[in-house]
Amino acid sequence: MSRQIILVRKLLSFPMLLARRPCLVLLFLFVFCLRPAADELADLLLLAEQNSPVLQAARQRVERAMLKHGELMEFFDPALFAAAGRATDYRELPLQSNYSVLGSNSLEVQGGVEVPLELGAYVSVGAASRLLYEPVGYDRLYQNLFGVRVRVPLLRDRGFSLFGYRRQAALAEYNQSVSELLASCQELRHRVELAYVTVYEQLSAYHIAQEASKRFEALVKVARELTGLKVIPDYEVHSPERELQIGLDDEEQAKNRYELSLLELHTLVGGGAELSLHGEAQAVIDPDEQERALPEVAPERAFQNRGDMLSIEHRIERTRAQYAAEEEQMKDDVYLHAGATVQAENTDHPFERHRKLGQDYLAGEITVVWSRPLDYRGSKKRLSIFESEIAELKAELACKELQIRQAMQNAQLNFASAHKRLILISNGLRAAQATLEAEQERFRLGEGSSTDVLDAQKNLTVMLLRQTLAAAERQKAKCSYFYACGYEPEEIEP
Repeated sequence: MSRQIILVRKLLSFPMLLARRPCLVLLFLFVFCLRPAADELADLLLLAEQNSPVLQAARQRVERAMLKHGELMEFFDPALFAAAGRATDYRELPLQSNYSVLGSNSLEVQGGVEVPLELGAYVSVGAASRLLYEPVGYDRLYQNLFGVRVRVPLLRDRGFSLFGYRRQAALAEYNQSVSELLASCQELRHRVELAYVTVYEQLSAYHIAQEASKRFEALVKVARELTGLKVIPDYEVHSPERELQIGLDDEEQAKNRYELSLLELHTLVGGGAELSLHGEAQAVIDPDEQERALPEVAPERAFQNRGDMLSIEHRIERTRAQYAAEEEQMKDDVYLHAGATVQAENTDHPFERHRKLGQDYLAGEITVVWSRPLDYRGSKKRLSIFESEIAELKAELACKELQIRQAMQNAQLNFASAHKRLILISNGLRAAQATLEAEQERFRLGEGSSTDVLDAQKNLTVMLLRQTLAAAERQKAKCSYFYACGYEPEEIEP
């Protein structure tokens, strides 16, 4: 989780960073499966990271989650209040809240401001100016007050714990959106790499089909020459001509598959300018890969690297924060109120300070207020809902762990199998090449038939296609293994 925390800190201004350094995420994850074309693949991955609508939507979710986290700071915004009115023989009701009580038999204007402090208290500062009608001993009396009041929650929301839980939930939501962006990057990279390998696989198959057609053409030419010299009978030309047309059809199909795979890769990287690759047709068959094995990565380490796993963990954190906030809401509401006021009076106008009705300018108060609902039916149900959601997310987490373990094992088995097949095919390829050369020589000498040469040519083509397929499957298994591991950076440096 420490790596994810570092990533979250880097992404506090993620959308702006991406605008300046669009490779922030994917360059951190790059693995170049085809070493001869590493720069080409890096360019494609960077292009995909810049153009992918999926990643653009994920970045907006990160931005929105970051704004939600900042939005909560409005809790500390000062609140202004004001009141004005006329009261006659007013009697104050007990347990009133959120209402400024006017003095009895008076015309009054009052106002002030309340500020929440991070220490866990509300501080109010206010002033009032009253004109009292028929006070005791006077016909009329001006009265001015200035006061400070402190309101401190002692049980529920003590230390603004509810605000703290809301921030925890918002931070977990932000981390979740960052993890989902990471998961989208990993998935996009995996798809681009697989499509990239497929393009070169189809390009290699197209190249093999072209070479096969050339061999058929050469055989037809030799057969016609030998027929003209009466070395072989005329019917020996028919089979090569037939296979030539079949080979040309195979070549056209291979070309179409290559163009379709190129179009799929172009779509994955986000469209734009026409996509063209510059690697060799046999780039998928890397001789240097023969001695390489997959790195050993512990599944537990893979869990920490996978964005989808981290997303579920942050969803659990968010639900736990919501659960804790609901538990806090179920506590009794106890507030300590303390305040001090300064009061001055005058019979002529409100701008002089005298004591008429009261003996002191200063006065103070301290009060403890308690309240609670009679039942918590709604809160209890919400707690049960949160408990159920946490249990569901834990089950999803366990399921994802099983899937990742299986994906790693599948990739390892596929890689080992493809590696062994390449070794076997390499031996068979040499034998097929030698057989073809022998049959061609026998045919030129008139000792063999065109059918024997065709069979040898087709066997060579099959071996070449098998070699390409096995090499591509090995590369795809490697890509899938690194994806399952979450692209462990210490293990996959080229």
